[in-house]
Amino acid sequence: GSLWSELQKAGVTLQGLPAAPTQHQPGPGPPLRLNPDADHSSGFVNRTFIRDYASGRTFLDLNAVVMAVTAAGIDVHVEGWQNPTLHLGSVSLTLGTPDHPLDAYNLYDTALRPLALTLGLGSQRSSRMDDMSVYSHHTVSAEATPGTLYALASVRRLSRGLARGDAVVLAYDLAQVDAGGRLHFRLAYDLAHLILSADTADLRADADWLRTAPDEAALTYATPTHPGHALLLRLSGQLGGQTYRVVPQSGSSVGDQY
Repeated sequence: GSLWSELQKAGVTLQGLPAAPTQHQPGPGPPLRLNPDADHSSGFVNRTFIRDYASGRTFLDLNAVVMAVTAAGIDVHVEGWQNPTLHLGSVSLTLGTPDHPLDAYNLYDTALRPLALTLGLGSQRSSRMDDMSVYSHHTVSAEATPGTLYALASVRRLSRGLARGDAVVLAYDLAQVDAGGRLHFRLAYDLAHLILSADTADLRADADWLRTAPDEAALTYATPTHPGHALLLRLSGQLGGQTYRVVPQSGSSVGDQY
């Protein structure tokens, strides 16, 4: 409801069928299609929309709006962390309310998409968004002002239960620099032994190996005998274009699993 109110205040309108909505930005310009996969959808659920048949309402994934606006060549960036402001060209939306606060975490899934594509991966997955109960905790130092946002990214082969099409994905978490200059990341529990790198080719090589490795061999990935690679990324706040910068890092990180 708060998002809908913000869209209306900014002069943004949504039209069309629930399964194939279009967004109209203020001013001239063609409508933006928010669900380009609608023609191939089951009509019930996908990453863009969830239909609540009991109420007859359709809930859009806000990242679908971000991707549609970005694809149209419009500048998209996020400002702030708690109850952030999302800028869609000339449109600014305040997300969250004092009564129902939220942070910017989920918006940055779009910012990590270019890295996934660079690595030849079809999707990116966050342990936090997957609602895991056990994580591998990694602490990394960063020379930046407290509050600066970073991502730690690796690759992961999903279990058969989690995989829905793409078995090898970009795995990541976000963290802000604390007062002591440290970043505290929660990655998937099986990404325990990592080597920090500044070269995306290292992650690409890991992904290529995970695609073809037998199940028994894949279980050795990110262990002491076969450490995985990870990149530290400084996020710019942009959700299109140059969304991140790889921060040169070296050394290993062993995550505590709990």
